[in-house]
Amino acid sequence: MHTLRILAALQSAALRRALAHRADFAFELVLAVVGGVSSLAALGAVYSRTRALGGWDPASAVVLLGTFQIVSGLRSALVEPNLAWFHQRLRDGRFDQVLTQPASSLLLATLGGCAPAALLQSAAGVLVVAGGVAAEPAPPSVAAVAVWLLLTASASAVMWATRTLVAAVGFWALGLALDSVYSATWQFGRYPVQLYRRPLDLVLTYALPVGLIATVPASALVRDASLLTAATALAATAALCALTAATWSRGLRRYTGATS
Repeated sequence: MHTLRILAALQSAALRRALAHRADFAFELVLAVVGGVSSLAALGAVYSRTRALGGWDPASAVVLLGTFQIVSGLRSALVEPNLAWFHQRLRDGRFDQVLTQPASSLLLATLGGCAPAALLQSAAGVLVVAGGVAAEPAPPSVAAVAVWLLLTASASAVMWATRTLVAAVGFWALGLALDSVYSATWQFGRYPVQLYRRPLDLVLTYALPVGLIATVPASALVRDASLLTAATALAATAALCALTAATWSRGLRRYTGATS
């Protein structure tokens, strides 16, 4: 609870700073609208040449895209502001300040700051999902919506865990920055994993859990995913978060500080 109170205070301070620069909010709003429209336009261009993409019809693909935008917005707002320069913080000693705080270094280092304006991308994603659902022949059941919400939250946890694992590489190899590789791999999530041929689809499902980001949650909403699928996704998320915590703990034991 103490860690959560510290995080809440840090997030509140970041929100107040962001509200003091309303022009930035307006700019982020424009970016969110332009990004959403351009993504939908690209998807429309694809479906102008085919009726299905990896077994997904246009409306279902829109739901998937919106789900991807929701999680991407959370990544830009809550995770990237903390981890984008993590290796530099290890190098120049700023990470030492995190270790002096009476709270979890894992949560403070990965979620201590935020860029609230980026949440507009998530809000745009919600609208995109709503548009895709409205275009479906039949509305989803209440249970399907509940499972989608649960799996979207799970996808956000997967995003945090995988991004943190990539950043934690710095504890062992400070010069090895994999941020650009992660960002490039992330883009595979905007399309259904069924689109990719084997073995790439298997890699994106099991080795790199890209499928958990949008394909699995969207499937629950438009295809009524089975309880087994949902349970498997949640179990994989829990295991990934546990792996992240263990990796971070081992990395801290190797870290000696910038001045050592």
